[in-house]
Amino acid sequence: MSNDRFSPEQLARQWVEIQEQEQPGHWVWREISADIAPRRQPRRRLYLNADGHAMLLKGAPDDRLECESEGHWSCVGQVLSLTLPGWEGDYQIIQVTADTLVLQSQQQSQQQSQQQSLQPGDGGDH
Repeated sequence: MSNDRFSPEQLARQWVEIQEQEQPGHWVWREISADIAPRRQPRRRLYLNADGHAMLLKGAPDDRLECESEGHWSCVGQVLSLTLPGWEGDYQIIQVTADTLVLQSQQQSQQQSQQQSLQPGDGGDH
Protein backbone atom coordinates (compact mmCIF):
# COMPACT_ATOMS: atom_id res chain seq x y z
CA MET A 1 0.00 0.00 0.00
CA SER A 2 1.31 3.45 -0.81
CA ASN A 3 1.50 6.40 1.56
CA ASP A 4 -0.94 8.39 -0.57
CA ARG A 5 -3.40 10.63 1.18
CA PHE A 6 -6.73 10.99 -0.50
CA SER A 7 -8.81 14.14 -0.55
CA PRO A 8 -12.58 14.21 -0.15
CA GLU A 9 -12.79 15.79 -3.61
CA GLN A 10 -11.43 12.56 -5.13
CA LEU A 11 -14.23 10.55 -3.52
CA ALA A 12 -17.25 12.86 -3.87
CA ARG A 13 -18.88 11.07 -6.80
CA GLN A 14 -21.49 8.52 -7.71
CA TRP A 15 -19.96 5.03 -7.58
CA VAL A 16 -21.28 1.72 -8.95
CA GLU A 17 -20.33 -1.58 -7.26
CA ILE A 18 -18.53 -4.09 -9.51
CA GLN A 19 -19.03 -7.36 -7.63
CA GLU A 20 -17.30 -9.52 -10.24
CA GLN A 21 -13.98 -7.75 -9.51
CA GLU A 22 -14.26 -7.98 -5.72
CA GLN A 23 -12.26 -10.19 -3.37
CA PRO A 24 -13.07 -11.13 0.24
CA GLY A 25 -12.92 -7.99 2.39
CA HIS A 26 -12.48 -5.72 -0.65
CA TRP A 27 -15.07 -3.73 -2.58
CA VAL A 28 -14.56 -2.37 -6.09
CA TRP A 29 -16.56 0.65 -7.21
CA ARG A 30 -16.47 2.39 -10.60
CA GLU A 31 -17.46 5.98 -11.29
CA ILE A 32 -20.98 6.05 -12.72
CA SER A 33 -19.84 7.43 -16.09
CA ALA A 34 -17.23 4.65 -16.58
CA ASP A 35 -17.70 1.95 -19.19
CA ILE A 36 -19.43 -0.69 -17.04
CA ALA A 37 -20.69 -4.00 -18.43
CA PRO A 38 -24.47 -4.35 -18.12
CA ARG A 39 -26.01 -6.85 -15.71
CA ARG A 40 -29.45 -8.34 -15.49
CA GLN A 41 -29.95 -7.08 -11.94
CA PRO A 42 -29.21 -3.38 -11.25
CA ARG A 43 -25.87 -2.76 -9.56
CA ARG A 44 -25.68 -1.21 -6.12
CA ARG A 45 -24.67 2.48 -6.12
CA LEU A 46 -22.89 4.54 -3.51
CA TYR A 47 -23.40 8.30 -3.71
CA LEU A 48 -20.81 10.32 -1.82
CA ASN A 49 -21.88 13.96 -2.03
CA ALA A 50 -19.44 16.85 -1.52
CA ASP A 51 -21.47 18.06 1.48
CA GLY A 52 -20.77 14.79 3.36
CA HIS A 53 -24.15 13.19 2.67
CA ALA A 54 -24.00 9.52 1.63
CA MET A 55 -26.64 7.29 0.09
CA LEU A 56 -26.59 3.61 -0.86
CA LEU A 57 -29.02 2.50 -3.59
CA LYS A 58 -29.90 -1.08 -4.53
CA GLY A 59 -32.01 -2.75 -7.18
CA ALA A 60 -35.68 -3.15 -6.35
CA PRO A 61 -37.70 -6.21 -7.49
CA ASP A 62 -39.00 -4.17 -10.46
CA ASP A 63 -35.40 -3.23 -11.50
CA ARG A 64 -35.68 0.36 -10.28
CA LEU A 65 -33.08 1.68 -7.87
CA GLU A 66 -34.27 2.29 -4.32
CA CYS A 67 -32.56 3.82 -1.32
CA GLU A 68 -31.10 1.13 0.95
CA SER A 69 -29.67 3.58 3.49
CA GLU A 70 -28.63 7.21 3.99
CA GLY A 71 -26.03 8.76 6.24
CA HIS A 72 -22.76 10.63 6.13
CA TRP A 73 -19.17 10.13 5.04
CA SER A 74 -15.75 11.68 5.62
CA CYS A 75 -12.21 11.01 4.49
CA VAL A 76 -9.01 11.48 6.46
CA GLY A 77 -5.76 10.32 4.89
CA GLN A 78 -6.33 6.79 3.61
CA VAL A 79 -9.54 6.12 5.53
CA LEU A 80 -13.12 6.54 4.33
CA SER A 81 -15.50 6.70 7.30
CA LEU A 82 -19.15 5.88 6.69
CA THR A 83 -22.06 6.42 9.05
CA LEU A 84 -24.37 4.60 6.69
CA PRO A 85 -26.64 1.91 8.18
CA GLY A 86 -25.38 -1.49 7.05
CA TRP A 87 -22.01 0.00 6.07
CA GLU A 88 -21.06 1.75 9.35
CA GLY A 89 -17.35 1.92 9.91
CA ASP A 90 -13.97 2.79 8.53
CA TYR A 91 -12.64 1.53 5.21
CA GLN A 92 -9.03 1.60 4.06
CA ILE A 93 -8.77 3.25 0.66
CA ILE A 94 -6.65 0.89 -1.43
CA GLN A 95 -6.97 2.76 -4.72
CA VAL A 96 -8.62 5.86 -6.16
CA THR A 97 -8.33 6.77 -9.83
CA ALA A 98 -10.47 8.90 -12.12
CA ASP A 99 -12.99 6.05 -12.41
CA THR A 100 -12.15 3.39 -9.78
CA LEU A 101 -12.42 3.18 -5.99
CA VAL A 102 -11.18 0.09 -4.13
CA LEU A 103 -11.95 -0.21 -0.42
CA GLN A 104 -10.94 -2.70 2.24
CA SER A 105 -12.69 -3.03 5.56
CA GLN A 106 -10.52 -1.54 8.30
CA GLN A 107 -10.98 -4.73 10.33
CA GLN A 108 -9.73 -6.88 7.42
CA SER A 109 -6.77 -4.51 6.94
CA GLN A 110 -5.82 -4.77 10.63
CA GLN A 111 -6.09 -8.58 10.59
CA GLN A 112 -3.76 -8.78 7.57
CA SER A 113 -1.22 -6.50 9.27
CA GLN A 114 -1.29 -8.67 12.39
CA GLN A 115 -0.85 -11.87 10.36
CA GLN A 116 2.11 -10.41 8.48
CA SER A 117 3.80 -9.35 11.73
CA LEU A 118 3.38 -12.87 13.15
CA GLN A 119 4.92 -14.73 10.22
CA PRO A 120 8.16 -16.60 11.04
CA GLY A 121 11.39 -15.24 9.65
CA ASP A 122 10.43 -11.60 9.85
CA GLY A 123 13.17 -10.86 12.37
CA GLY A 124 10.70 -9.77 15.04
CA ASP A 125 10.29 -11.09 18.57
CA HIS A 126 6.67 -12.17 18.11
